Amino acid sequence: MREKRIAICGANDEAVEYALGMLLYSACVMIATNGKKSQWSKQHARWLKEYEIPVTRERITNVKHRGCQILGLELKGGERIKMDYLFTSRGRRFSHETGEEAARET
Repeated sequence: MREKRIAICGANDEAVEYALGMLLYSACVMIATNGKKSQWSKQHARWLKEYEIPVTRERITNVKHRGCQILGLELKGGERIKMDYLFTSRGRRFSHETGEEAARET
């Protein structure tokens, strides 16, 4: 996974912690809130700024993929973001989703 493009889908403290942890594997990590209002603490917001982790707040309309390989995200405003891996956080539970599973949820 070294130097691959990684997105964490979430809007809470756990999503920020997950993104920080993924920096060990790649310098290209971002958070996608999928249109949800961010709910992370002020400390977590400071970490995002300190570690320069970008956050996209638009709703994800499509996860582009070839089979189980993720190619990128399409956002409501039309922006396309190339991506190699997509992870989600939901409270304390984390899971890795294939493109097809993530696309069904959006």
